[in-house]
Amino acid sequence: MKDTHLQKNIMRRVYYAFLLRVATHPVTMHVVVLAGVVYALKEVLHIAAIYRNILQVPLGNVMQYLAKSLINTEMLTLCLLALALATVLSLKIQLRMPRMQLMV
Repeated sequence: MKDTHLQKNIMRRVYYAFLLRVATHPVTMHVVVLAGVVYALKEVLHIAAIYRNILQVPLGNVMQYLAKSLINTEMLTLCLLALALATVLSLKIQLRMPRMQLMV
């Protein structure tokens, strides 16, 4: 009885340590920040309206339309887009970095 209780306590601590390690991993942090930014962009932007407006623009003028839209948008939207771009680019760099293996 005492051995199983001790084993449960030890394994609970092992699970906590593992969850803490996964939660504080840089890739996990990047994914959490990116999910938050995407959620904030979803609240700020109306994606269906943007899609409908782009479909009404002639094909040759889409890039001009997007550039004008970015120039005339709010500062909050620009900051969120910049944060999303920076997070994606740093995540790409983070995934390419080699990890040190634990010596057991």
